[in-house]
Amino acid sequence: MSRRAAWAGGVVAVMAVMAATATPAAAQARVAVVGRDQDAVLALRDELGGHREIDVVEVTAPGVDSAAAATALAVRWKLNAVVTVAIAGDDAKAVATVIAYEGLDGFVLGRFEAKAAADKLAQTTATTLWKKLG
Repeated sequence: MSRRAAWAGGVVAVMAVMAATATPAAAQARVAVVGRDQDAVLALRDELGGHREIDVVEVTAPGVDSAAAATALAVRWKLNAVVTVAIAGDDAKAVATVIAYEGLDGFVLGRFEAKAAADKLAQTTATTLWKKLG
């Protein structure tokens, strides 16, 4: 299993919950996933795109490093949420960092970091996430 596929599967359910909280239940949440690690961004976009309550909007942005930057991106693209993702490390010890910002004011909906071998990153990420945000 590739590093990209391994971690993406573990975080998709949590990202769906975060995106859904940014909009009324009846509406489809417009969400953008951005970051400098293209593999991570694409993996999360692919996974989130399979959920009917989420409209994944493809935007061109290298990453968001502040609430103000998230708000600016959300206003420009009319987004309900902006998700940033970064993976660091190697196959032996990888670190996934995910931050979800509310689109209107840049409020951090959730943030987590998970560390594991690349093939176990998805499971570790999901476990860490529920403990932190559950």
